Amino acid sequence: MGNAGTAQVYIRNGIYFVTIDGEGIVMDLPGDRYYGLSEFGAMVWQAIEQGHTAAVPFPENQFAQQVDEWVRLGLMTFHDRPQVEIPIRKEAGTPAIKAFDDTVALQASFSWTVLCRLFLSTWRVNRILRHQGICVALKQIQEIAIVDELKTDHCERQLGKIIRTYRLGRRVLSQGQEDCLPRSLALAYVLRHAGIEAEVCFGVRQFPFYAHAWVEANGRVLNDEITTIGSYAVLARF
Repeated sequence: MGNAGTAQVYIRNGIYFVTIDGEGIVMDLPGDRYYGLSEFGAMVWQAIEQGHTAAVPFPENQFAQQVDEWVRLGLMTFHDRPQVEIPIRKEAGTPAIKAFDDTVALQASFSWTVLCRLFLSTWRVNRILRHQGICVALKQIQEIAIVDELKTDHCERQLGKIIRTYRLGRRVLSQGQEDCLPRSLALAYVLRHAGIEAEVCFGVRQFPFYAHAWVEANGRVLNDEITTIGSYAVLARF
């Protein structure tokens, strides 16, 4: 292993960082882990991320110890890319400030076909998460080709039918379960198969720490409340 004081260090693929009130949170997507960083740790991480380590007056021994710890945890490496193959990440940005129109969802028809697709997708996603991990699940969703771009009115009707069916299915069978990741991945899977571009978002909050996942499409939250999503800082979108 190299030494942080003398070698170039690289952030591994699939590692994402966000600052919250001066401190930091790191998501290790391939490892499905999160780490909290102190203010010092957040400053060191940002300096490495931006390539400004030489211009920042960190105590060399503290800097080296911090980086060596991140290398030990698998968050950074002294070897250049490529490393882990990961899904394509979109601009993180901030959470959407609008939700899908409840009126449209309530007026939409319930679909047993969509419900079956949601259940099958949930089973498929849970199996992939257990045996292959989040990266594989996200890559498979991204690889679903949206062949035909739906017209706006048809897209809204289709989206309304899927969301109504999703909500009723949750209410009857899964209400209250802590399963934001598999349900979001399953919903995104069904949406993309229906020709609707959807994003799986990962967010975090502090005090108490909590990580969350949800789905957005066309700037709207589809499977959560705006008041809930607004308390999260977005780490990544896929």
